[in-house]
Amino acid sequence: MRRNAGRSIIAGLISAFACAALAASASAAPPITGWHVKITNLTTGQPFSAPLWAIHDNKQHMWQVGHQATNGAALIAEDALAAPLSALLENDPDVLGQAIALPPITDPVTPPPIPPGATREFDIGTQGKFDRVSMMWMLVRSNDAFSGVDSLHIGANNGKKGKKSNKGKLKNRNITVGAYDAGTEKNNENGDFIPGPPFNHFFVRDQDAQLIAPHPGLSASGQLAQYAWTDPVARIEITKIK
Repeated sequence: MRRNAGRSIIAGLISAFACAALAASASAAPPITGWHVKITNLTTGQPFSAPLWAIHDNKQHMWQVGHQATNGAALIAEDALAAPLSALLENDPDVLGQAIALPPITDPVTPPPIPPGATREFDIGTQGKFDRVSMMWMLVRSNDAFSGVDSLHIGANNGKKGKKSNKGKLKNRNITVGAYDAGTEKNNENGDFIPGPPFNHFFVRDQDAQLIAPHPGLSASGQLAQYAWTDPVARIEITKIK
């Protein structure tokens, strides 16, 4: 009986130490900083697909100029399909959080796209090394044009003890962004290859193999001429939630 009692005491102590360690680890975690994001469509003829956003560390990129678009990024740029890339980011250790920015549940009337002149608002949170945000959405009356931001730094990085926590303090952002060409589909400007209304031809592609680059825009004589844009195409306002 004494031997069993001793084992019970030891097990209890191990459990207590484990709980204390977990509590200490939780208390040591840096706080989450909340941010409010507002995206405004500055074009006159290009609806935006619902933006995909991700909060991540400096190792992650949703897309990069001068690089090939991943399959997930290509699906957004060509057909406004963000769910596959969203699912991949959800299980990435370099990503703190991600979501497709849909209208609020309390607003069942507003469709997912952001029409010209309209806005989409949502909240995000940074924490410790997860201090960067990437976003991506399609200009849906195009072959493979998209916009967004690549690894935009918005939060201070809580680094190792005794070192400065990054360059500067937490800061709001108010920027404008242009359009980019995913390089995965030729810019034929043919309605038979365009997913956005009034064409609605999803998953019909004139494939290409170029790198992501600033978009050259739509030609004045093409079938999509009335949906042309000039940069910037969007304004992104990121404000710290007090």
